[in-house]
Amino acid sequence: MLMTSGCMGLLQPLDTHINKVFKDKVRKSFEFWYNNIGTKPENKTPKYLRNLSVKVVTGWVLAACDEIPTDLIRRSFKSCGISLSNSF
Repeated sequence: MLMTSGCMGLLQPLDTHINKVFKDKVRKSFEFWYNNIGTKPENKTPKYLRNLSVKVVTGWVLAACDEIPTDLIRRSFKSCGISLSNSF
């Protein structure tokens, strides 16, 4: 598929509106976890991440998804010209 330069953002509502909000929320959860794990590693190796479970990360992702306003999702699709109905 060939696309005219500068049109990709028009076809990617998540990239244009939602990803930054989502990533910021997950990052905030990670930083809270990291600041509260107790003893920090003295070196900068990621060994401390072994204490980070898939369940915890999944919780962050679910919480971030739940915190994204439905209106923002609607507006992101609408701004890209993607709509299923007139009420969208």
